[in-house]
Amino acid sequence: MAETGFWVLDEWSFIFDGSAAAFFISLHVIQRAGPRAGNTGVMRSAEATLSSNQTGNRSKMRQVLVIYQHLACMTGRFTSRGLTLLLQVIAWLCLILFLVFYSANKWSEEPRYAIFSALIAGVSYMIAVYGNANFLWPRFFAARKTGLYVLFSVLFVGALVVLRMITENILLMPLHHAFYDWNISHFSLSVITVSVAYLFGAFLRMGISYVNLSREQEELKRRQVSAELALLKQQVQPHFLFNTLNNIYSLAHAKSDNATVAIDKLAAIMRYFTEDALHDRVSLQAEVNVIRDYILLEQLRMLHPVSIGMEITTEDRQVPPMLLMPFIENLFKHGVDKLRDDNHATISLILRNDRLIYSVQNKLHGEIQPGTGVGLSNLEKRLHLLYKAGYRFQASAINGFFHATLEIPV
Repeated sequence: MAETGFWVLDEWSFIFDGSAAAFFISLHVIQRAGPRAGNTGVMRSAEATLSSNQTGNRSKMRQVLVIYQHLACMTGRFTSRGLTLLLQVIAWLCLILFLVFYSANKWSEEPRYAIFSALIAGVSYMIAVYGNANFLWPRFFAARKTGLYVLFSVLFVGALVVLRMITENILLMPLHHAFYDWNISHFSLSVITVSVAYLFGAFLRMGISYVNLSREQEELKRRQVSAELALLKQQVQPHFLFNTLNNIYSLAHAKSDNATVAIDKLAAIMRYFTEDALHDRVSLQAEVNVIRDYILLEQLRMLHPVSIGMEITTEDRQVPPMLLMPFIENLFKHGVDKLRDDNHATISLILRNDRLIYSVQNKLHGEIQPGTGVGLSNLEKRLHLLYKAGYRFQASAINGFFHATLEIPV
C-alpha cells in the first residue's frame, strides 16, 4: 500500500509538473513574440482611436501615446539585453520551487531529499525541453528528416531516462528502496514525465516558429507598404513635372517674359522634390509654398487667370510630402476653361482638433469631368496605405461646382 500511495503522489506531481511546464512555455512564446509585436498592435489601435476621436480629450490621448512609445522603446532595449533569459530563469525557478515544496510534504523529516528530488526532476525536464526545442527539432524535423528525428528522439529520451534513474538511485535510494530501485514503477514514471517534457519542447519550438513566421510576415507586409508608397510618391513627381514643363513650354513658345519667372519657380519646386520630399514627413508650410509656386506657374500661362480665394492656416505640422498637390493639379487640369474669364476656385486648409481639413472647390464648365486623372487616383491609394480608415476623402459635383475634401490626422 505504501508503494501504491507513493505512486499516487507522484502522479499528482506529474500533473503539477506538466501544468508548470505549460505555464513556462506560454511565457516563453509570448516573450519571443517580443514587445515589438505587442506594441505594434497597441500602437495601431491607439493611433486609430486617436484618429477617430473628435473630442477635447485628443491632446490627453496624444500625451499618453507618447509616454507609451517611450516605455515601449525602453522595453525593447531591455528585451535585447536579456529579458528572454530572465523570463526563462523565473519560470524554471517557480517550477523547481513548487517541486521542492511538494516533495517536502512527502519527506518532511528529510528536507534534503525534497531538494534532491526537485532538482533532478527540474534538470531532466530542462534537458528534455531544450534538447528537443533547440537541437533535435530544428536540425532534423524542420529539415524534413523525420526518420532521423524519431531515431534520435528515442535515443535521447532513453538516455535521459537512464541518467535520471541512475541519479535518483544514487541520491534517493536511501529514502525509498522500494521505488528508486531498478523496477518497473521507477522506469515508467521516468519515461512518462521525461517524454511529456520532451513533447512540450516540440510545442515550444512550434510556438516559436509560429511567432517568427508571423513577425516575418508582418515585416514583409510593412516593406511592401513602404515600397507601394514610394512608388506612388515617385509617380506624383513625373505627373507634376509633365504639367509644369508644358506650362513653361507654352510661355517660351509665346516668348513671354514670364518664362524666366516660371523656370525660377520650377527650380524651387525641384529642390523640394530632391530634398524635402525624400522624407516620410515634411513641414506643412513647405507643402503650402510648393502649392503657391505651382499656382503661380499655372497662372502665368493663362490668358484669363483663375480667381482663387485662399484660406490657409499659418500653423505648422508634419504631413506626408506631395499629399496636397493632386487637388491643385486636378483644379487646373479639369476645373478651368482657358477660353473663359469667369473661372473661380476656393482653397481651404485649416487645422481643427489635431486634424488637417483640406478642401478645393471650383466651378464646372460644360462637360468637364474632374477627378478622373491619375493624380487623385494615386492620392487615394496613398491615403489608404498611410492612414487605413483614419482619413476622409470625398470628391463630388454638386450644383455646378466640383468639391474635393481631404481630412487627415496630424
